[in-house]
Amino acid sequence: MVDPAVKDKAAEIIKKVVERFGPAYSKHYVLAIAQAKMAEQLAKPEKFMLEQRPPPDDKSPPLMTGYLMKEGAVRKNWKKRYFVVKPNFEIDYYEKDNMKKKKGTIQPVGFRVHTDLGNTFVERAKALAEKVGIDVDKLPKPKTYPEGTVELYHPRRRCWYVKLDDEKTRDDWIKAFRTCCLNCPDLTIDDEYHEVAFPKAMRELRWSLGRCGWYSKGNEQQVLSETISEELEWEVMGDVYAKLRTMPGPAMSMARKKAQQMMDGMVGTAVKPAWAAASQAPAQVRPKVEPVVAQQVEPIGKEKAKLREKLKEKCQEQLDKGATEFVAPHVEKLCKLLSPEADAAMAATKKAVEEQLDAAITAKCDDAALTELDRKGRSRFRNYEARQGRRGPYDPPW
Repeated sequence: MVDPAVKDKAAEIIKKVVERFGPAYSKHYVLAIAQAKMAEQLAKPEKFMLEQRPPPDDKSPPLMTGYLMKEGAVRKNWKKRYFVVKPNFEIDYYEKDNMKKKKGTIQPVGFRVHTDLGNTFVERAKALAEKVGIDVDKLPKPKTYPEGTVELYHPRRRCWYVKLDDEKTRDDWIKAFRTCCLNCPDLTIDDEYHEVAFPKAMRELRWSLGRCGWYSKGNEQQVLSETISEELEWEVMGDVYAKLRTMPGPAMSMARKKAQQMMDGMVGTAVKPAWAAASQAPAQVRPKVEPVVAQQVEPIGKEKAKLREKLKEKCQEQLDKGATEFVAPHVEKLCKLLSPEADAAMAATKKAVEEQLDAAITAKCDDAALTELDRKGRSRFRNYEARQGRRGPYDPPW
């Protein structure tokens, strides 16, 4: 069990993080609207515009399908399921290939695909032993999986275990899983301002907590929960792990798991309503804020556009002046200097091409065919040169 003092400290940290995120998200959402309206004022209509590819819909064909064996979440038994990799890189699995009874969906954003589970579990056990501060031999031995099992791994979410028995399609499935992990969409709200505001709000939140660098992708609630869990790992869970060192391996592992589950429950209880309130901003705030921001930004955007045009004209004027005074005279001299060498190189290239063509024709044609081909070629060149008013039967058009 976790001490009440540890629970209170964890609750304070959760409250602090949630209270910091709300204002940061609202600020960056309004800033995203202002930046978009400013860009509209500065944008110029293009003569040629490329159309964006439409997002995949439910009618698009799946990227990959097939039967695979999947480990259950509760009973840990193996069940045969029909997997469907959708065009949006989510993975659905059904009871049968008629796809009438869907059993679940895997959203692998932020996941990793592990194929060598033996070495993976050993390295994971070493990292855990180092983190807790005990000998790795005291930890319980990791579970063994059948050969050909692939793990879709995330350190704080449910991990998926799938058996790939067919060697012909094994590499294709591994490639498909890794592609889904890289390209599966993370944000759940379809709003262009939200797509800009949420990552910036998360970066500001992490900086305010002293956490910088990479963080796992996922939907909004997952990312916020994992940020809080990371803060708890630094501030709270170290004391909890220190008290577990004297326990035997299996008991320590179980106690550690129970403590993490309790902390995750506290985080989920706090984050779910907090994000539910924050997620209403795109629907409630945007209709009210967007017209006001657009009205305030419009005169600024116009003045900025005028200033940009003036700077462009001044820069172009200086560039034209420099090109006329300093570049043009030297270019003319260089052209005169290099012209004989260029003509000689062109003549040498022409001669080499003619020799290669003559050699190829001679090797593949008999004398009669070669004579006829030469006669036709000369006739065509003479006709062309007569039209162009040029001399020389073999001078090319250039």
